[in-house]
Amino acid sequence: MSHSSSTTADGIHSSAVMTPAKVCSNGDAPSTQNDDCRHHRYSRHASNTTFSRQATLPRLPIPTLEETLEKFPAAVSALLSSHDGEKNSNGESASNTRETKEMKECRKEIEQFLAVDGPPLQTLLLEYEQ
Repeated sequence: MSHSSSTTADGIHSSAVMTPAKVCSNGDAPSTQNDDCRHHRYSRHASNTTFSRQATLPRLPIPTLEETLEKFPAAVSALLSSHDGEKNSNGESASNTRETKEMKECRKEIEQFLAVDGPPLQTLLLEYEQ
């Protein structure tokens, strides 16, 4: 909103009624007096939506199953419990020097997945990508 004010002959400053500023229906103010609001200016180009050019992007390579499973323990380590507060004889955190029971179980599951379920699923993924 813009304010208009005036000074009377007596030197008294008075404020007139507030007049509304130009505002778009979505509440955005135009960038200039003679310009449409940003909302309308950009929405005219419907082809500039978030995924409109996705089909033109090159496909990313699918990593090997081994590469993926090699990174998995690091990715889930924050989700596994640790033994915070326990110290070894050197004063280091015990979780830094030995694997937790959960991480050992996780590595066992990774080996099982690599031996049994992983290869056929990787094959299906590669076929789907073609």
